Amino acid sequence: MSVPPVSPRARPANGRASVVPSGPLARWARYAARHGWRVLAGWLVFVVALGFVAVTLGGNFVDSYSIPGADAQRATDLLKERFPSQAGDSATLVFQDASGVNTPEARARIESALATAATLPEVGSVSSPYARAGAISSDGTIAYATVQYTKQADNIASASVDALTTLVDSSAGNGLRVEAGGQVIANTEQAPPASSELIGVAAAIIILLIAFGSVIAMGVPIATALVGLGTGFLGITLSTLLFDMSTFTPAFAAMIGIGVGIDYALFVVTRFREGLHNGLDV
Repeated sequence: MSVPPVSPRARPANGRASVVPSGPLARWARYAARHGWRVLAGWLVFVVALGFVAVTLGGNFVDSYSIPGADAQRATDLLKERFPSQAGDSATLVFQDASGVNTPEARARIESALATAATLPEVGSVSSPYARAGAISSDGTIAYATVQYTKQADNIASASVDALTTLVDSSAGNGLRVEAGGQVIANTEQAPPASSELIGVAAAIIILLIAFGSVIAMGVPIATALVGLGTGFLGITLSTLLFDMSTFTPAFAAMIGIGVGIDYALFVVTRFREGLHNGLDV
């Protein structure tokens, strides 16, 4: 077995020669060390390009599950066959008026909004709070209505949901507050980064700063993990075009990406600092 040649630059301060690594990863590492600004510029171009493609072509997350042969699945299939207008998911419209939802003005506005909602795309039916018991609060200031869609939430076009949210915005005002909720609305929403992840990153910054005693050495694992995590999110968004991915996928990726990303970047930085301490050059 042949031994790779030893470079004079790879001789530590203790005088013992070390073997120069070979292979594609070693060549890439040497290139990145010698052309750092080119590599960083390439990173930036790649992330921006990936972000543009993900925003332009990215699909939607779904929470649709099928269990062939199960009783619940047979009931769902039967509901779709016999009562298609009731087989989909629903959205809830909540109306609040301090003067009361039963006043002529408030009732007229609410019924007008519900009549418009019934004509929106992919809506099967709309239940009025004035035609159902218990849909109006005891003090008469709050009422809710159900907008029933003909499809499951993950199969409803985003334009159809946008039409409902636009109606909600246009119906509010002059004392009447209108809010929308339910599975159909929730399926189009994306939760912001949770506070627990932010607390985790802050704790990692403090620990690494104490361990390394250097802002740069602390920042490298954090920065590379966050860049990798952002790239991963964009890749997940693109993957929804090919695979069905649950709505909890981004949160799951964040949990793994922050922990594992910082850990492995920390290993690399620690090994690098050890090499410099032993007399190796960059």
